Amino acid sequence: MAEPNEPDQAQGASERRKTGTYLFVKQGRARKASAGLPQRTTRSVPPVPRDSLVGGELEATPMPLRHRRATLTPADLDRHLCFFFAPDGGAAQAYRGAAEALTEARGAGRRILVSSPTRGAGRTLSCLNLASALAERQAVAVVDCDVGGAGVGAAFGAGAAGWPAQLSARATDPRRPLDLLLVADRLAVLPRGEQAPDAGDFARLEPALEALAEAHDLVLLDGPSVLDDDLAPLDGLYDAVLLVVRPEDLARGRLEKAAAALGDRPVVGALVNDAP
Repeated sequence: MAEPNEPDQAQGASERRKTGTYLFVKQGRARKASAGLPQRTTRSVPPVPRDSLVGGELEATPMPLRHRRATLTPADLDRHLCFFFAPDGGAAQAYRGAAEALTEARGAGRRILVSSPTRGAGRTLSCLNLASALAERQAVAVVDCDVGGAGVGAAFGAGAAGWPAQLSARATDPRRPLDLLLVADRLAVLPRGEQAPDAGDFARLEPALEALAEAHDLVLLDGPSVLDDDLAPLDGLYDAVLLVVRPEDLARGRLEKAAAALGDRPVVGALVNDAP
């Protein structure tokens, strides 16, 4: 196959910039659970206006959402966010393949819990890069549901109040909107803040997830690991699990152990991170 000429490359990069996804990605590879599945239809999502406050109260949802446009500089971003730094690179293309596989997966649902067999698999950055690829065509929200690590907000240098604190404040003021960080035209992030959520926080999260699912095509929950953490507090908050694994996880049988530990929880597939 002939290599694309430089004008075509420039045109492709220009078209991608129009989508509003200006994010980057570590080398990854998606494994399709099955082939030939019908592509899921999604509603058309217009670009978000570039002002500091967009959205507002949603008529069809019980919880008002507010998307606040982030003012990002390279220093704010984690260097492994490949769509921000190398949207035409091989890593970004690999995540686009993963996004296509997830979109085509039957039974994935609208709310996907991104987990891993153990900690340290690169789950959070893989979740954000996958969300960035999905956001080129769909409206996506990422919710930080991890109980350890730096959290989703740290990848964007976000210091805003996390969702546990926001939901606690809503207990006294139900009209208070839930603030999301808009990092691209179709990609919103809901950080957890400095404090890791506990079982009580997760119990209050369901209405927020319903509102997010109503306002976005997909909601990704960056969750805990299967074998090192407890997924039970998140049960009922997601439709399916996507596992992020490294090649050593496959070699040591951790994927099989994680699948057994998940029990009856639906698994949509696995994404192999740092594949050769």
